[in-house]
Amino acid sequence: MSERLLSLDKLKDEFLDNTSHELQTPLNGIINISEALLEDSSESISNKEKQDLLIIVSISRRLSELIKDILDMTRLKRNEIKLVKTNIDIESNLKLITQIFYNMHSSKNIKMELDVDEHIPNGYADENRVS
Repeated sequence: MSERLLSLDKLKDEFLDNTSHELQTPLNGIINISEALLEDSSESISNKEKQDLLIIVSISRRLSELIKDILDMTRLKRNEIKLVKTNIDIESNLKLITQIFYNMHSSKNIKMELDVDEHIPNGYADENRVS
C-alpha cells in the first residue's frame, strides 16, 4: 500500500509538472503579444485600450506566477526552492491587486476603495510570491 501511494504521488507530481509547462507556453504568448501591441501601437490606441492591455499583461503575469507556484510544489518536496528577496513597494502591489480585482468585477457595480497609509514602509520579500 505504501509503495502504491508513493507511486501515485510521483505520478501526480509529474502530471502537475507537465500540465504547468503546457499552460506556461501559450500564456507567455499572450504576454508577449500584449506587450508588443503596447509598444507598437502606442499612438494608435486609446488610453482605455492601453489600460486594458496593461491589465491583460498584469493578469497573465500573475497567472504565470501561479503556474510557477505549482512547479515549486515539486521543488519544495526536493528542498530546491530558492527565494529571491528584494525591497518591494507594498503600496504599488496593493494598488495593482486592487485594480485587477476592480477590472475583473467592474460589471457588478462593486465599489472598491484602497486606503493605505502614505508612509507605509517597503517590505522585504520575494516579489513574485507576494503579489
